[in-house]
Amino acid sequence: MSSDDQITIGPSPTGKGFQLRAVQLLPQPREKIFDFFTDAYQLQAITPPGLSFVVTGSGPITITDGTI
Repeated sequence: MSSDDQITIGPSPTGKGFQLRAVQLLPQPREKIFDFFTDAYQLQAITPPGLSFVVTGSGPITITDGTI
């Protein structure tokens, strides 16, 4: 973690429970980072192997606003 990264835990805005907020700055252009995270298959690349996570849909799966 760099000095620009931030992790805070505080009360939830709803008043129930807590909220975890994590900020991590990545030294890449925004478009490159956005493209990585809108590709559902990248979830397999960043999920720990012990969870045996697999994307079951046929590709390509692009995540956009409103994707479920």
